[in-house]
Amino acid sequence: MEVVINNTLCEIALKRYSNNRIAIVATDSLDGLPYCKATVNLVDASVNENETFLDTNNVPTILEDLIKANVVSEPIEFVQSGFCIYPKVKVLMVK
Repeated sequence: MEVVINNTLCEIALKRYSNNRIAIVATDSLDGLPYCKATVNLVDASVNENETFLDTNNVPTILEDLIKANVVSEPIEFVQSGFCIYPKVKVLMVK
């Protein structure tokens, strides 16, 4: 699925972290290079099977961009980790 992230056309893929939580990765559609990991693995925070945390710290537009593309839901809640606050969302995209 292609999504515009921060004005860059990207191919989105669902992957898994080593603890089996959902990771969303983006690859630049034009050159095929990795663009960003859209998620962060907060191991101390609880999530349901189809939920993940978006990395708004490193990719500030990711929440808006993925909601607009219908990849994720509006935030369910926000969780603080260190100095950052991350939105927890439901993943709407099917692998």
